[in-house]
Amino acid sequence: MDNEQKAEEQSLFPTAVSEEELEEARSKSSFKQLFSSSKIFLAPGEKRPPRPELQMSLITQSKAAQHYTDGTEAMGKSQYEKAVICFSKAITLQPQQTGLYVSQAEAYLQLCDFQSAAACYKRAGLLEPGACGPRLAFVYYLQGQCLFDRGLFLEALEAFSKAAEVKPGCRAHEVRSLACLTAAGHHADCLKQVNDWMLSDGPTSDLYVLRARLLKLLNQTSRCYRDVKSALALSPRCPQAAALLLQLQEAGEEAT
Repeated sequence: MDNEQKAEEQSLFPTAVSEEELEEARSKSSFKQLFSSSKIFLAPGEKRPPRPELQMSLITQSKAAQHYTDGTEAMGKSQYEKAVICFSKAITLQPQQTGLYVSQAEAYLQLCDFQSAAACYKRAGLLEPGACGPRLAFVYYLQGQCLFDRGLFLEALEAFSKAAEVKPGCRAHEVRSLACLTAAGHHADCLKQVNDWMLSDGPTSDLYVLRARLLKLLNQTSRCYRDVKSALALSPRCPQAAALLLQLQEAGEEAT
């Protein structure tokens, strides 16, 4: 083909591809077929394809977020069993998200499944140490109270003891533990606990009355009487101490 013919073709077909461009395209196509799976063999200027693991991560996050939303909506509708399932699915996809365990724990709590709720709060606590301590102690406290109401005093004692371990220094947990010991008939253990309180916190009229009642159960009448008098000395108008003193006086009159 002479130069005149080429000029005519270019004027007729201005978008025609040159032989050099065709050859370059063939070269790129062969290059891509050979090394399409390797990032280091990409043709110059060619963009890298999206990383599959990044795409999977986005899909996982999106699906977990949808399960969390479904669980939250179920909680709002008091569908707590459904909420537990939804949060469980989200946790399977995103096991490092503390909030998912907390949400599931709250759903279990609404179902009065204290053991499962505590387990969820423990897992959350492993991810963020100390973040869920007060709530976990509250779960144990509720569990202990339910067990106490059912007459399972030793099981209740275990739950209250766990609450005291999670939240040390809380007198409410210690008092409930004392109530469990008393109901179970472990009066000597109760007396030891009250003595420890009096040493650490100092004597009060309430502690004197509490110890007096325990001493009365243990048939230690003289010591009981002294504690009642000590309670009235600190608080002359203490109704509990006055009532206990009256009981002791009536018992004494009957004995004579």
